[in-house]
Amino acid sequence: MSSGCERHIIRSRVTNTNWKGQLLPAALCARKLGLELVPRRGAEAVDPEDISLVELYRDHVESAERAAAVSSSFNSGTLTNNSTNAPTATTTVQSHNLMCSMRDFGHTAGGDEAELLLWLHDARRAQPLSERFRVRIARDGFSNYVDRLHANSTLFADLSTTDLTRELWLVAWVIRVGRWAGACSSGSGTGERRGPVARRPLGAGVLPLAEFLRQPGQTPAERDISEAVSSGATITAKRGFPDVIMPGDVRNDLYLTLEKAEFERGGKSTAKNVLATVNVHDNTGQVISECVWGASGTGATSYESVVLYHNNSPAWGEQLRLTVPLETFTHAHVRIEFRHCSTRDKNERKLFGFAFARLMEASGATLRDGAHELYVYKCDDPSNTPHSGTVFLVLISICSLLDESRFQHFRPVLDHCAEWAAGAEGQEPIRKCLRSLGAVFRLAVRSRRLFARATGGQYEDSFRRDRN
Repeated sequence: MSSGCERHIIRSRVTNTNWKGQLLPAALCARKLGLELVPRRGAEAVDPEDISLVELYRDHVESAERAAAVSSSFNSGTLTNNSTNAPTATTTVQSHNLMCSMRDFGHTAGGDEAELLLWLHDARRAQPLSERFRVRIARDGFSNYVDRLHANSTLFADLSTTDLTRELWLVAWVIRVGRWAGACSSGSGTGERRGPVARRPLGAGVLPLAEFLRQPGQTPAERDISEAVSSGATITAKRGFPDVIMPGDVRNDLYLTLEKAEFERGGKSTAKNVLATVNVHDNTGQVISECVWGASGTGATSYESVVLYHNNSPAWGEQLRLTVPLETFTHAHVRIEFRHCSTRDKNERKLFGFAFARLMEASGATLRDGAHELYVYKCDDPSNTPHSGTVFLVLISICSLLDESRFQHFRPVLDHCAEWAAGAEGQEPIRKCLRSLGAVFRLAVRSRRLFARATGGQYEDSFRRDRN
């Protein structure tokens, strides 16, 4: 809304004040203006006492636009009344499907396997309209897959009439899957292969669909579509809900786009080969299986991103779908682990950091739409083992017992062990650690108190569980 319109609304409300001696109730003003009665920012209702009049009006307008968009999307479909006691009323409700079959791929990925990712993209809104469909390509490529045509076909389903009028493009992304070639390799794929298997971007292509969708006679018969699906074609869903939701359909999906990251070089002469692994954990820390979808077909427990060679600022732009069970969604969080893929060691994937985000905010609403910047927690202690945490807790338990009077006579034994460990040759790091324990604990306690104050104490229960 322009500033001129905002000034007009302000004058109108002032006029109402002079006319009745008081401002009209917010709900009445909103109703007269055709706006939402309860404006919201994200999932939370706006308190009109805490914001200015102009901000309140903007929130009303944005809420009304969102409601109108949902209503328009719902009304673009149609309902059919098949009651035998009433005349049949049919408005043209249609759900459109777009069949896509890959018949040929005349390119090889340098002797490696490859993946071809296909999806529908709305160019005007600059965002994907559908999920991604994946075709796996053998090492030598293929030129004729007629016998497996349906296995390399997909049905982009649940497209509305409005979707077909958008500026749609079919996007293809080719991913190379294999090890890096050795330094002496000529690029023919026959040189020595080094490093772990990684997915690396190889190429991309686009095809405009607007003209194709406007041509008559391009719609395949329903019988042909049913035959293709029953023969192995994959159904690729639209991102979001279709216009008509059938009774019994249950979906609890959260779409996540892995955009980009920034990492320090850390004194190295070359940048890292960063691999991002995405998985979902419940409130006990256990990984939730088969809930991450990088493409249509079947879910997986984790998803591995593409790896950009020697790049400390990777921009992935990969879209994922998280399908988390309703009973675990409330306390679940998504975890992103970052590893360096060495080009020298065949299987080394060194974990150097991780980030996480809870799927629900403290207010009880699902993580809001939009960009989220996450802190990356550094992992650089090579001495950590899977049992390091358990050993530390056992030591804390033993030391706390020695403070009791009945175990006081064991205290000299522990002091002797500590002196022996610190006095051994090459144990300077242990001596430094023992000398600085007091400062470390004071810093940890102070940091914990500041964190509790900043978050309003909302994570105290989980902290107590972890501590115990």
